[in-house]
Order: sequence, then structure tokens, then C-alpha cells
Amino acid sequence: MCGIAGFLGDFPAGLPAAMGLAIDHRGPDDSGVFTDADGRLALVHRRLAIVDLSSTGHQPMADSTGRFVICYNGELYNAPVLRSELTRRGVVFRGTSDTEVLLELLARDTVDALKRPNGIFAFALWDRRDQTLTLVRDGVGVKPLYISRTPGGLAFASEIKALLPVPGLDRTIDQGAAGAYLTYLYSPGERTMFAAVRKLAPGTWLTIDRSGKENHGCFYRLPASDPRPLSDIKVIAGTRRYLEAAVERQLLADVDVGAFLSGGVDSGGIVAIARKFSTRPMSCFTARYEGSEHDDEIIADLPYARMLAKHFGVQLHEVSIDDRIVDDFPQLIADLDEPQADPAALLSSHISALAASVGIKVLLSGAGGDDIFTGYRRHLAARIDPLVGLVPQVIRDPLARAAAGRGGSLSTQARRIAKLLSTIGGGGDARTIARFEWLPAPSAARLLARPVAAELIRGPMQAALDALETHDAVERTLALDQRFGLIHCS
Repeated sequence: MCGIAGFLGDFPAGLPAAMGLAIDHRGPDDSGVFTDADGRLALVHRRLAIVDLSSTGHQPMADSTGRFVICYNGELYNAPVLRSELTRRGVVFRGTSDTEVLLELLARDTVDALKRPNGIFAFALWDRRDQTLTLVRDGVGVKPLYISRTPGGLAFASEIKALLPVPGLDRTIDQGAAGAYLTYLYSPGERTMFAAVRKLAPGTWLTIDRSGKENHGCFYRLPASDPRPLSDIKVIAGTRRYLEAAVERQLLADVDVGAFLSGGVDSGGIVAIARKFSTRPMSCFTARYEGSEHDDEIIADLPYARMLAKHFGVQLHEVSIDDRIVDDFPQLIADLDEPQADPAALLSSHISALAASVGIKVLLSGAGGDDIFTGYRRHLAARIDPLVGLVPQVIRDPLARAAAGRGGSLSTQARRIAKLLSTIGGGGDARTIARFEWLPAPSAARLLARPVAAELIRGPMQAALDALETHDAVERTLALDQRFGLIHCS
């Protein structure tokens, strides 16, 4: 990952340095700052060099005409294809970075080019002629991009902590986001815990000029599902083809690429495909829990990780974890920009630190596989949703109320049944959204210092469902996974 930050407006001269320092950990290989003539525009970059390790990959980067300057965090998987196309159009490239490919594409086709890149990215593009700043975030929202509109102007950054030095930044807590955190364990949509800080929505762009006038648009939406049934053979062949294409293109790097290897199907499948397409030696990483008194998934998975590593001929590095891992929570809180309740982030940070210590900058991960392949109980519940809808609402609603809040003293299986029953009330969308809730939104809303309406908490998910054409409960659940859950995983 790289880090970007900057602003357009009236801000103190020392702000770029302060913003860069806040994201210094994102880019140990290089750094750069670009300011326009009067200092009202600043682009700050911290680089983790993956493709083109030379100085020709330095950022912020100006295009061949000098009109556009980009500050980019991302990976462009179809860069070779786009490079060939641009070369035929007369572009002469100075280096081999995907940053330069994207920049020259944008210099010629502006926002119309945004549908062409295949990758994950967040970037800021300054047009020196028109004096406009354009912010863009990839279609799935893998790369983060936060923005804040302050009395001095607009500021942006890869992490919220880089916005905290901005003078005049309102640090009031967003009650809707706090309610969402209690409800979903993260805040879906554009809200963050700071009322004055918002996430740029995935697949969108925002342009602002020196007067503060804004324009925005959307360049990516989740494709509609094909309702035609497929045979098992076509499903298997198609899944293999897309997975292989995805893994192969992510092996494009000028550094060694490693992988998480937990021993599960998702990470194991990715390593298998990577070994098919790469001739380089490969390092994989997993966690070893030192505490046999615990029946922990890490302990159960480790033998399978070792078995897979031996089968695929990869070197398996194991990071030792014990109960002292709880001492690392303060650092984890400092690293994360938004609250989350998934302890996997702590394990991932330890594994990533081990990878970095042996010189691996890039790790392939199977995170999100359960969401895409309907591996959670909410997907099973969505499959039976048509049957639930046949039960009269006068029966469903009281049953849901009776089941709500009954999980505390129940066994695991009984708790799951109670959870399922608690989500069967209301209409179809209400049931779909409720299956994502760890705490019912009305209950979370009442816990806040300044209670809010449950509709405010559920608003982003409901708006996403309203925009869908499909009425299939599984497809609508998967759309929420893609729009919100996968971003949280990334």
C-alpha cells in the first residue's frame, strides 16, 4: 500500500508535512510533496514500491504535457494492456509504473477513462490548467479515501489520522456512525465516527475547483446477476477461470509476492493457483497459537496449513501467538482509523509484520471468500426467505420480538436459532438488513448518548437495496456484502 493526502483551500504551509508524517508508515520507500504556485493545492505521497522500483515511479507524478499531476495509491492489473494501447496512440513512457499508465490515460480521456482500469486504487488528480482537483476511489472500495470539508477548504487522505492536523476539523462524534458500529460492528456507507469526515463512496469521483464548487459522478455499479441457471460444469469452469485470472494478474510485481495460508479452502486455493502461474519461490505465512488449553480455530487450522505448504512446495513462516496478544490492542487501535470488533485484524497485523521482516511487501489473501461464495448463515437464511414470507406477518412479528435478545445464556446452536427467528419480522428488506445486525438497530439507537432513529443507522443499506433491480433475497444479500462487508474486510 501507499499513502496519499492533500488539500485544496487556505491551509497553513506546514500542513503537508504534518499529513505526510501521519501516513509515513504506509510508504517506507519514497516520499514526495507537490504544491501549486500559491500553495492552496497540496498533494502528499508516501510510496511502497511494487512496480517500477526506480525513481521514474516517484510521486506526485506529472504527465508528459505537465498539465496533470497525480497522487496515487493502488494496483492496476491491466496496465500492460493499457500501456500498449497508449503507445499506439503516441505516448512515450518514461518508466514502467502503473501510475504513469493511469496518469497518461486520464490525461487523454479524463473521467471517461475511469471505466477502463482494472484494479484497486484511490487517487487525486490535479488539473493545472483548469485548476480542479479530482478524487477517485475504485469500484469495490478496496483502497480507502477519506475527505473532510472544513472552513479552510477540502482535505483528503488515505487515513483519518492524516486529517487530524487540519485546522478547523470538527471532531464531533457522528451519532449515526456510532449507532452503526454498535449494530454492525462497523459503519457502512460514507459515515465515519467523525461527523466532519466522510468516505468517498466506492466507484465514484468528486471534482472541486478553487471556488469550492463540486461535481461528482459514478463510474462503477455492481453488475446485475444473470438469472439464467448454469450447469454444474459451467459453474465450476467459470469459477476456475475467473479465480485464475484474478490471481495471475495480482502476481504482476517487481518484488516477491507471498500469501496468507490459514489452511482453509480460500487461501489454499489461491496458493494453488499462484504456484501454477509463478516460477518464483513463494513464501506463505500463518499463525501458530501457543496455548493448548484453548480450543481455538488457529490450532485446528495449523496442521492443514503445514500440509498445504508441503504439498505446494512453499516455505511456510509461522508467527507465534499467545495470550499476550491482548497487549497489542492499543497499537491496533492506533493503526485502525475506525472502530471494528473483528480480532482477525490483530492476527493479520502480526502475520504482515513477519512477512515484512523477511522482505515480503505483497501478500495474497482469501479474505472475502465466504462472502462471495455464500458461506455465512445469513446467506442460508436468505435462501429460505421466500418460505418465511409465506408465514403471516401477525405470526412472524411476535415471534421475532420474543426471540430478540434471548442469546445471552443459550448454547451456541440455540443462540443461532434465536438469531434466525429474531430476523423474520417485517418486510423482505427489513429481514435482509437484520441479518447483518449483531445488535438490533433500535436497541443500538437507544444506547447512544443522543439517541437516533433506527432508520438513520439502516439508511445506507436500505438505500443500496433500493437501487437494485433484482428481488432475489440471496442476490440482495450478496449486494450488501459487496457494497459494505467486503470493504470492511479490506
